[in-house]
Amino acid sequence: MIDCAVIGGGVAGALAALDLRTRGHQVSLFAHTEGASALCAGPWDAALHSNNVSNDERALHDVLPWAAATLDRIRALCPGLIARPTGGPLPLLVSELGRTRRTVAHDPAMLDLSRLPRGRIAVATLAGHPSWEGRQIARALDAEALARGEARRFAAVEIDFLRRGRDRVLHAHELAAELDVAKDDPRRGIDARYVMSEAVRAGLGGLSFDAVLVPPILGLVSDDVRSELEAAVGIPVGEAIGLLPGAAGARLMRRLHRALAALGVPEVRAQIEAVTPDADSVTLRWGGESARARTLIVATGKRLGGGIATRGAESTETLLGAALMGSSSTSGIELGPWGRVAHLPEALEGKLIFACGAVLSTHTGVGELLDVARSALAASAAAHDALLSSVV
Repeated sequence: MIDCAVIGGGVAGALAALDLRTRGHQVSLFAHTEGASALCAGPWDAALHSNNVSNDERALHDVLPWAAATLDRIRALCPGLIARPTGGPLPLLVSELGRTRRTVAHDPAMLDLSRLPRGRIAVATLAGHPSWEGRQIARALDAEALARGEARRFAAVEIDFLRRGRDRVLHAHELAAELDVAKDDPRRGIDARYVMSEAVRAGLGGLSFDAVLVPPILGLVSDDVRSELEAAVGIPVGEAIGLLPGAAGARLMRRLHRALAALGVPEVRAQIEAVTPDADSVTLRWGGESARARTLIVATGKRLGGGIATRGAESTETLLGAALMGSSSTSGIELGPWGRVAHLPEALEGKLIFACGAVLSTHTGVGELLDVARSALAASAAAHDALLSSVV
């Protein structure tokens, strides 16, 4: 029997499992798919739902102190998962529509314009990339900067990276996969990163720029694409926020899997079919197999993740049979005293069952990664306390 079973392999489930493991507990994570977290576009901006948050990162400690604490814990559990400032303005990212938006943290491969208040930014245009209009994005960003009285300036530069003759159309994830292949990989033929760096250098044409903005193509799983390009070009290179699904979501999940493996958390690829009670535990059943756990954390997501199903006007929680609370748009599991799942079927009442992430009635799903992470850490802390109490 293990201390805790976590069901759900997205951000909520992974962070809950990592946090419990660092507290010294035996944890197993069960996941059928990666769920909606794989659709992450890069920003971690849930805290900005509050109108009281200014553009200054230091204000988070006063207005939303939980946000800063959550970000610190995320970085401790999984170094390299996010980039966050330690002072000054909040990160300023660029969307594929040429608009800027503030966030509290972001994927490390993204370009943070707040660090370049007077910078001259080259916006790459890639022929054959159908969803990236570099010239239009550069014009929109330059017009926005002028309207706000900002000193940043943007100019489009042609980056001839594809070189594929008549077959020149590649989507962002295909370009990212090309740049993924490392130098020592036996599959590597043409050095795509070298070609990209040379294309960027040629596109800059010897002009003075402070950074290069590219579409979300800096690797699907690799974390060193950006650093290699920056070393070759000599100035910062970073992504814009991409469309979904994209490279940022793929990198996010790969980093979480690496962190779980490094801490020795077993990942079981299985769709849990039933949770049944025992005297001092619960039993998970799937495909003719089973596992017992003293505590359970459910992080099964909402409609995209499969934790909640809707048929007609009726919504149901798909695993525990817990009654749902909330409006039609935010309906989900309700938490009771000590963070345990409320409104469980009679057979599961009294068991140490917790929940986190989008399956809760307070979350709507994709785009609320910081809130999801906060709930995961809260569920982990509650499960930890319950485990200690049960031993005493």
